[in-house]
Amino acid sequence: MISYIKRNKFLSFFVLLTITSFISGIFFYTFIDNNTKNVISNNINLLINNKLIKFNNLYLNNICITTLIWLLGISVIGIFIVIPLFLFKVFLFSFEFISLISNLGLKNIFLILLYLFPNFMIVLICFIICFYSGSYSLYLVRHLFKNINYNMSSITKKYIYIYFISIIIVLFSYLLESVIIPNLQFFLIK
Repeated sequence: MISYIKRNKFLSFFVLLTITSFISGIFFYTFIDNNTKNVISNNINLLINNKLIKFNNLYLNNICITTLIWLLGISVIGIFIVIPLFLFKVFLFSFEFISLISNLGLKNIFLILLYLFPNFMIVLICFIICFYSGSYSLYLVRHLFKNINYNMSSITKKYIYIYFISIIIVLFSYLLESVIIPNLQFFLIK
C-alpha cells in the first residue's frame, strides 16, 4: 500500500494534504480563546444530553456532499472545488475529535471513538471519492487536451460504481449514527 502511494503522485499529494488538514484542526482548537472553548463545551454537553436529535438532516447533508463531490469530479474544474471541500471536512472532523477529548477527557476515549466512528466513515468515503474524482478529472484533462487515449468507458463505469458503493456506506453510517450508536452509548453509560 505504501509503495502504491509513493508511485502515485496525486495520491501522495492528497494524503499529505489530508494529514495537514487533520493536524490543523487539532492545532486550531489550541489557538481559540477560552470563551469560545466554553461555548463549544456547552454545545457538546447539550448534544450529549439531548436524546431527541434529528438525524435526517445529517443523512441528507452527507448524501449531498458525497453527490456533489462525485458530480464535480466529472468536470475538469471540479478538482479545484472538491479538494478544499474535503479538506474542510477533515479539518472539522479533527476539531470535533480534539474538542470531545478536551471536554470529556481521555477516560471516555472509547465512547468518543464510538461516537466519531460514523463521521470517520464519512470522511473515509469522501477521501475515496475525492481521490477518484481528482483522478477522473486528470484523466479527462489528459484525454481532452493532451490527446492521450484512455478507456474512458471503463474508467467511468468504475467511477459510477464507487459512487453507488459510497452511497450505501453513507446509509450504513447514518444507521450507525442515528440508531445503533446512541442505543449502545445509552447502554454503556448506564
